[in-house]
Amino acid sequence: MEFFDYENLANNYKPSLIKILLIGEAPPPSGKKYFYKVPENYFPSKSIENDTSLPGTIFNHYFGKRPNNSLEYENFLEQLKENGIFLIDMINEPLKIRDRKLDNGINMTNLEKLFSDHNLRNLKNKVNKLKNEETISIFLFARNYKKIYKDILKDNFPDSEFIRWIDFRLNITEEIINI
Repeated sequence: MEFFDYENLANNYKPSLIKILLIGEAPPPSGKKYFYKVPENYFPSKSIENDTSLPGTIFNHYFGKRPNNSLEYENFLEQLKENGIFLIDMINEPLKIRDRKLDNGINMTNLEKLFSDHNLRNLKNKVNKLKNEETISIFLFARNYKKIYKDILKDNFPDSEFIRWIDFRLNITEEIINI
């Protein structure tokens, strides 16, 4: 399966000075979508309470709404860039962590890959290159089992914040970005 060049797509919207560094888990496991890949026909079909997508989460948090089409989606990405907000993933390859077909609902092989010493070292290097002394880094958890994540990540990124997507999505920032 061929995947997007995630880093190159993200760099198109990378601010010159990053104020807020959002850190997600991994690109979607299908390898067909990505936050920084503007979809051809974007239109949110679910209510914001039920939209568990990363674009829905981030756009609603910062804009108090989601884009209505692909052009507005791209404008939102540009506004995030202008406001110093940048999203990266813990790993630059699609990775399926939650798997309802498994007994515990978690693909432990992929979870171990996500938190391997090698990947954590790479993530630390990436975060350190992007941050400045004023950057706030926030890990966004898509999963309810954030305790697994939080314990490992707190040890490796003690100055970061940790929040579930749903809480981030529905807690709209006080300073909404106007476009």
